[in-house]
Amino acid sequence: MGNSSSNRIKVQPPDLVSKKLESDRRMFNALEASSSTPSVVLLLTLRASRLRDKDVFSKSDPMCVVSQFVGRLTGNGQWKECGRTERLQNTLNPEWATQIRIEYFFEEKQTMKFEVYDIDSKSTELSAHDFLGRMECDLAEIVSSRPLVRPLSGLKGNCGEITIWSEEVDEGSKENVLFNLSARKLDKKDFFGKSDPFLNIYRVNDDGSRLLVHRTEAIMRELNPTWKPFEVNVKMLCFGDRSRDSIRARN
Repeated sequence: MGNSSSNRIKVQPPDLVSKKLESDRRMFNALEASSSTPSVVLLLTLRASRLRDKDVFSKSDPMCVVSQFVGRLTGNGQWKECGRTERLQNTLNPEWATQIRIEYFFEEKQTMKFEVYDIDSKSTELSAHDFLGRMECDLAEIVSSRPLVRPLSGLKGNCGEITIWSEEVDEGSKENVLFNLSARKLDKKDFFGKSDPFLNIYRVNDDGSRLLVHRTEAIMRELNPTWKPFEVNVKMLCFGDRSRDSIRARN
């Protein structure tokens, strides 16, 4: 359930932490788009488990920062940030709903870095937050694995692990499914008030694993919620096959 409890996962509304300056995004895209190598656009979906707990009175509030090493051929190599997930509150096993969009060049080595931080303020400076672990790999490894599961490192002891799915974006696929969802008579999970429910929509893969494709907003103190309408692309939802029994919802 996405209802509140003493150790609930709480979705943080968009704030300065989860936003990157648009000028930086344009700079990153310009650097990568200059290549004449054949490419496709990918969406990366991220999940972590058994993260280090940095908070004293609650669990960590993790966010993942994704960077790519660019300028390798020119000798001016540097890390360029290409996206951040949302911050999730009070969880050591986050499933981030924010997907990271990146261009995959077939004949180029693209080194990626995934860093997880415990976010405790609205500062966009990563140095202001507790580091929980990192993982580096080639983008080709992510594409070939589906998903790629790797341990996080950077701290003494176990830092947990990160799981990454890649999905090719079909630029020609414009068909979306519109969801209008509500629930009634949900269980009360808070001790001193009503629950704060949200809904996760998952795609069930051929191997039985599930992939988070959308998370609704949390509605505060409400046992009969009606969430805002939202759309999900058919390819992301069910591989474009409407006959598949491949969707699960959890609230």
